[in-house]
Amino acid sequence: MTGKKIVVEAPCKINLGLNILGIKNDYHLLDTVMMAVGLCDTIELKLRDNGKISTEFVEVNNDGLQIDPIKNSAYQAAKYVKNKFGVDYGADIRIIKRIPVAAGLGGSSCDAAGVLKAYTELLGLPISVEDAAEIGSDTAFLFAGAVAARCTGRGEILEPFEAKPLNLVIVVSGKVNTAECYKKFDEMYSNYEYSPGNIESLVESLKTGDVTAIGKTLGNALEKPAIKLEPQIAKTMKLVRATNPAAVFMSGSGASVVGLYKDKESADKARAELKGKCDFIW
Repeated sequence: MTGKKIVVEAPCKINLGLNILGIKNDYHLLDTVMMAVGLCDTIELKLRDNGKISTEFVEVNNDGLQIDPIKNSAYQAAKYVKNKFGVDYGADIRIIKRIPVAAGLGGSSCDAAGVLKAYTELLGLPISVEDAAEIGSDTAFLFAGAVAARCTGRGEILEPFEAKPLNLVIVVSGKVNTAECYKKFDEMYSNYEYSPGNIESLVESLKTGDVTAIGKTLGNALEKPAIKLEPQIAKTMKLVRATNPAAVFMSGSGASVVGLYKDKESADKARAELKGKCDFIW
């Protein structure tokens, strides 16, 4: 088994609506809709016999990555598997980073989910969504493999549903620290009564794929706090709005901005118009 290797594609997520309902046990209680998209990191995991875990990150988008080789989600996922399931093997983990960091796309969580999937396939371990949730809130959704889900609790309670494919353009300029963004939200909305997303209607609209209806139900409680921390987000949203999308929204805690378009042709045209005007586009 030593030396056996597997390669896993780990997709990121977007939040199409995000409400914060309060705090419990130091976690923010969420009501959000997540959808997996085709932007992926590649996880290469190779087993080794001495029990050591190593992680290496290969930068693609010139993000200036400074990821600690131990204090990262991929390493923590591998360590969790070793401890819970008594795995004697170590692992060399190489991650090709395509997903921008500090962008609200779950790039760190998807790496953890990819490692868990790699161990599942290599060793046949009964790793569960509940195990994934122990690594991180978004990791549960990304490990589950659902296309879309309503996520509550701290994000780990999943209600998957069938959503129609969407024509999206993801644009990123700037970075936002997630913890700082939630802290800023707490400062701005200490009564937790600000819930801009109509999550029930959003889920129904995503099932039909009606982009006009989707646009009317979107809302992200972290958008205003994120813009306070990273004003570039507002500028990015203005750039995307100029491409005539059906809707524009921020994912997660930012700084990613997503344009929703009525068809592929409109999305392709927008992508061409935005090229060179931002740090990252997909």
